[in-house]
Amino acid sequence: MKFLILFLSLLVSSTAFTYDAGKKYDLTFFHVSDTHGHFYKSPTNNEGGFAILSTLVKNARQEARQNNSLFFLTSGGDVNTGTPESDLLMAEPDFRAMQAIGFDAMAIGNHEFDKHWHVLAQQHSWAQFPFLSANIRSAKAQYLPIIPFIIKEEQNLRVAFLGLTTEDTPFLSLPANTQGLIFDPAIATAQKWIPFLRQRADVVVVLSHLGWCPLGNCAGPNDVLLARTVPGIDLILGGHSHSSLPVPEIENGTFIFHAFEKNQKVGILNLEFLDGKISLKSSELKPIAGEEDPALLAILDPLRQLSAEKLKTVVGETPVFLDGERANVRHKETNLGNLVTKTIQLRTQADLTLINSGGIRASIAPGPITYGDIFKVLPFGNTVCTVELTGAELIKYMEVIAKMNPGEGNFPQMSGVTLTTNTENKILELKINHEEIKVGKIYKLAMNNFMAEGGDFYPKVKDLPSFIDTGLTVEYIFRSYIVDQKVIDPKEFEVTNYYQRGVPLH
Repeated sequence: MKFLILFLSLLVSSTAFTYDAGKKYDLTFFHVSDTHGHFYKSPTNNEGGFAILSTLVKNARQEARQNNSLFFLTSGGDVNTGTPESDLLMAEPDFRAMQAIGFDAMAIGNHEFDKHWHVLAQQHSWAQFPFLSANIRSAKAQYLPIIPFIIKEEQNLRVAFLGLTTEDTPFLSLPANTQGLIFDPAIATAQKWIPFLRQRADVVVVLSHLGWCPLGNCAGPNDVLLARTVPGIDLILGGHSHSSLPVPEIENGTFIFHAFEKNQKVGILNLEFLDGKISLKSSELKPIAGEEDPALLAILDPLRQLSAEKLKTVVGETPVFLDGERANVRHKETNLGNLVTKTIQLRTQADLTLINSGGIRASIAPGPITYGDIFKVLPFGNTVCTVELTGAELIKYMEVIAKMNPGEGNFPQMSGVTLTTNTENKILELKINHEEIKVGKIYKLAMNNFMAEGGDFYPKVKDLPSFIDTGLTVEYIFRSYIVDQKVIDPKEFEVTNYYQRGVPLH
């Protein structure tokens, strides 16, 4: 609890700089982000995972001690959601592994709210290291296992870590999961806290879950804009965008560093601090490869076995590749998107179904389909909902959908719809089940509860009188269909190009 005591004391007092004048401090940062449940090594190449990372960290810590340098291990968030082995156990394997390895702190990511935020308390008990976010607070003074910052002091040098979380989290997770929480604007929050920390620490680091994008040209707050807008940040260790920055980007004197995703690589940054100035010595994105730490395996293996048998159960078969690749499903119609939406349409007897493509997280290879395969595709546990809209209301709803850009998680996968838009994303043609939409007709629309509550910027329909939450998960309906069919008929879900975007005006 030393970090908490120091945190509380620094809230009320400012201290003079404590570093030794004229002394060169070597600082090594190991950083991972967006690990998304990949606590175990990949079966395809035997790389990745926390057991191998533990070996790399142990070796690096030993080298740091020998060289009298400072060593820090951090995460940019999104530990949750991505593999069935982790998801079924609420990421217990991940957080117990991180505790054993000795993480100093992590930023809270938006996927930390894929389950209700109260689950964070359980995860924090497994982790036993600080969860950081300065822009998340409780509206009702409830216990929240998150603090804004910590300050680590070694060799008379104080290093502050401030956490920031994307303020879009209530839209990127099920809204009920963040009920009672307030997500303040990230950059405004940093403008408040960074001057405070500059008076109390020699080095200021932001653990950011805002994301990086080239030139900072993103719609919302991101690490580049953060560095440009808020002076006084020495280093941003980022996450959220799954970016690879083997050499830190420098903006406004701030180093920005990202370390990819899924426990495949660890970002290693070596800095030198001398009399208040920081310089870059070296950096790399090192593949997490090599020997596994037996002590970590002793923690992970029993947990992994808890869900192994259930995940191996075969529920059906597909003769073709079902495409859920991120690069495809977020840009265009795919056969897996058609399959997921069509099974929902059939189960609910809806006229049309829409699913945000960010809810489809993996592909399925030809051959047997297991429970684990399905869980990888649909890990979020969202329930299926329906609502009745007039044709006029549905046109307005689809006008919002037509403006959703390819590449984003809200890009729609649909069934029962034929949609054509022009270069300005205005609807030229809208058919429901091959018939022109009629403004006075009532249509039944199916979706998941995440979208129904306004998630991913979909129009909120939960409060409409006709709204029904079936209580059946998307995963259950999808799995039930596969069990009933036994073998998927690919002709039923072929790509038909029902969604034509950007048709030129004549």
